[in-house]
Amino acid sequence: MSQPAQRLRFIEMIIDQLTARGVMEPSALCEAPFSDVHTGGPEALFAGKDSLIDGLFEKLKALQLGRMANTG
Repeated sequence: MSQPAQRLRFIEMIIDQLTARGVMEPSALCEAPFSDVHTGGPEALFAGKDSLIDGLFEKLKALQLGRMANTG
């Protein structure tokens, strides 16, 4: 699978997880099934795009915090 296709699949999987659960642990991006798309994790898959990776992790953390605030 080409890198653009891997990137697209990776993002689709995030959307699937968030649609199904509403939230996900940022650390999950480095575990299966995400690691099955690219064994190097998001850092290798999106190499050179540090702001994108940082933003993704920040948004997932913000979703967690928002959900905890709404249930707490």
